[in-house]
Amino acid sequence: MNQEIDALIELQKLDISIDGLKIKANEIPLIIEKAKTDFETKNTNLETLKQELARIQLDKKQKELDLHTKEEERKKHQSELNKVKKNDQYFALQKEINQVGKDISAIEDGILNMMDSIETVNTKIKQEQELIKQEEGKLGQEIDRFNGDLESINKAITGQEAHRKEIAARIPAESLTLYERIRRSKKGLAVAEIKKNHSCGGCHMTLPPQIVNEVRKLERLVLCESCSRILFWKGE
Repeated sequence: MNQEIDALIELQKLDISIDGLKIKANEIPLIIEKAKTDFETKNTNLETLKQELARIQLDKKQKELDLHTKEEERKKHQSELNKVKKNDQYFALQKEINQVGKDISAIEDGILNMMDSIETVNTKIKQEQELIKQEEGKLGQEIDRFNGDLESINKAITGQEAHRKEIAARIPAESLTLYERIRRSKKGLAVAEIKKNHSCGGCHMTLPPQIVNEVRKLERLVLCESCSRILFWKGE
């Protein structure tokens, strides 16, 4: 019975280790996915800048069309100015020419401002592209490292599961079935040590003296009356 308890204790240690490794293995794809999502966010920022650049360039083209229209309008009025004979018509046309001139100046100022904006956005785009290039390199390195960690973890799991089979083979089928059932219902902790104060290491409830004595005799597997875990005694 002592060997059986020792095997169950060793089996539980392995199961806890395997469970921990599997949790880590399951977390790694999520970590990689988050890293990719964060990287895509940076790409989104670049796309936003490109869209802003396209909008400014489109507005600039429209301003240039407006400028051409106004310049043609001014030429037309200047041509008409040479043909009018009445003063009131002359002054009216002159007034329109002056207004068109102001409109042209405003449009030209707007185009200059847009050119400055285009230059600013282009600079931001180049900076963002350089940042993305650097981040892409870092992302690749991180993914390689995470995949390497995952490979190592999976190898460790395979090795420990092989060892587990060897240990499980030393445990009677009935005891192994009991262990597996308790383990499933108790979040992986099926075997509990009796503490020095004679409490269960699983549920921390104080155990009756007769239960402690039964466990120490090593004649059969004894379960905690409170949590139903398999009890074992390490000694004083």
